[in-house]
Amino acid sequence: MFMTGGNYLEAKIKTEEALSLLKRPVPRSNFDLFFGNLYQSGRQIAHRCITGLVMERFLIYSFGQMAYVAELQRAYLNMTYD
Repeated sequence: MFMTGGNYLEAKIKTEEALSLLKRPVPRSNFDLFFGNLYQSGRQIAHRCITGLVMERFLIYSFGQMAYVAELQRAYLNMTYD
């Protein structure tokens, strides 16, 4: 809302207030920013790789639901492109 109006100072203040309420402070140094990004990147990779492998190998294949998943995918694609 504030960014689209060009009020960057107000947007910065509101962002800092929101993050402080969530107890997630804005990084104050390049060191904090770098390691915060490094941590989040590692976390995202772990979620993508490990969770994806578990879902793919153990849940879907073990229950033989690949035909069901393929049908859901086909139905979703038909729904979004019609």
